[in-house]
Amino acid sequence: KAKCNDIIATSIITIIEVGDDKSNPYIYSDTSVIELKLGNTTTISASLFGGSIEEMELFTWEIVNPEIADISFSRNNCIIKSKKAGSTQIICRHPKSEYEYTFILYCYTDLLTEPYITTQFNVLTLNKNFEASRKIYVDLVNPITSNYKQFFKWEYADEQSKSIINVNSSGNEAEIIP
Repeated sequence: KAKCNDIIATSIITIIEVGDDKSNPYIYSDTSVIELKLGNTTTISASLFGGSIEEMELFTWEIVNPEIADISFSRNNCIIKSKKAGSTQIICRHPKSEYEYTFILYCYTDLLTEPYITTQFNVLTLNKNFEASRKIYVDLVNPITSNYKQFFKWEYADEQSKSIINVNSSGNEAEIIP
């Protein structure tokens, strides 16, 4: 987890021994933050790593605060129509994925100025036979101050994670060691 100004972003890290991680399907998307002016509509999509075409039918979508926007979905696609200024989360689930995928939705009337965390990886798979570690980075969009990078705080999601990886972090970067 990375946390800055009470905004949290989480990356899922899996360590595998050999080959591709086809036995641990996960949800991914090219989108993590959606910005909409009031009354506008957009479509987002998600995919299942290691999934089949038939399994696209099994995606479900949920909006945390339906006062902010309406959603309608089919398969791995979700249409969002903003209706009130504010922010909320849209959660995508699939029965074959242990982890859900969360989108952040900002609906606004003017130029968006709300800070939020971005990351290059929401899901990271390391093969400990081929790489000793990997660095990951987070950043803050629309930061309140210019020296914000020093205030990121990295934490393990749970106690079990501590037996799987080590995390050496400094500011907005962390080294993940299997």
